[in-house]
Amino acid sequence: MRAVLALLLLGCLGFPARADQFDEWCGQVTLPSSLAVCSDPGLLDLTRERQQAYDGARARVGEAGASTLLADQKAGVAS
Repeated sequence: MRAVLALLLLGCLGFPARADQFDEWCGQVTLPSSLAVCSDPGLLDLTRERQQAYDGARARVGEAGASTLLADQKAGVAS
């Protein structure tokens, strides 16, 4: 689960968000946590879903709430 959250954090920091972009990104990963996520279709699907949820939340909070949302995302990963 930590690997998924780490990948999601990377996603919110500018890594790809669309499914085809994740597929391309997975071809280039080298971190063990990213390799684990990319090698498991279930984890990759969860990662895509979580990224879509983050993107939706980010769109709703706008610039004013972006730093708070990112801090919450980082706290979730750290936990």
